[in-house]
Amino acid sequence: MHRFKKRLRLLVEKLGGVLEYRDDDSIDVRFNTGSIRVSSLSYDTMQCDLKVDDAAFLVRAPKVFVFDIVSRLAAPHLAPLLRNYTHGSLLTLQDYIDNEQGGSCIETLHTHIVDDPSITHSDLGGNRILVEYYHGMLILCDDLCDDATNVIELSRQTGG
Repeated sequence: MHRFKKRLRLLVEKLGGVLEYRDDDSIDVRFNTGSIRVSSLSYDTMQCDLKVDDAAFLVRAPKVFVFDIVSRLAAPHLAPLLRNYTHGSLLTLQDYIDNEQGGSCIETLHTHIVDDPSITHSDLGGNRILVEYYHGMLILCDDLCDDATNVIELSRQTGG
């Protein structure tokens, strides 16, 4: 759960939101567009209590899709659509490598980080799959919002 919380905290920070850890092990996230309380129902299932446009509703989803829900909550045009949230496929680094020929971008990023460890942000680009490096994490987003946003830790293995 620690790694999940770290990735979620960095995503919320990157998106300009506020994150608060609660004593009951839930997490509150607030954006101008709405708020979410994330609670664990099991090791892999999360309950997301959302408030958007003065409406409150509940979404249950696998833990890995919380990143997608949070990224949609941060977007004013997508937040109201969360009432009917269904997740697509979760984006993977392999999707970026295969569909955007992103392997060389990842290798270049690794080289830049080795040369200058103070790098905290880099936009790797993409056509449909957009990838950003942020404080040791890769944030993968689908420009068409069909596939679910994912946040993964950058490691030597992700560089090939």
